[in-house]
Amino acid sequence: MPTGVSIYPQEIFRASRHSCEAHYRYLIHYNALDRSGHFAAFEQPTLFVDDLRKASGLCAERDITRRAQAPIALRRQSARYDCTSEMR
Repeated sequence: MPTGVSIYPQEIFRASRHSCEAHYRYLIHYNALDRSGHFAAFEQPTLFVDDLRKASGLCAERDITRRAQAPIALRRQSARYDCTSEMR
């Protein structure tokens, strides 16, 4: 499953990029922001939305590339796990 991680400076726990890469097999986006905290969507909605859009854009780009290089049988199977449809 493609995963995006945003780290906010006022969070109680801030995972390092290294630990995220070790934990999430398909980490497509990691970003440490300079403002906000646990309630980022309420505190800094513009930053939150911009980061979410960036992650979903990367997800869409990589999914298309991965499918184009995969055999047809795998493309059909991966269509069920399209990361862009889960983010809508």
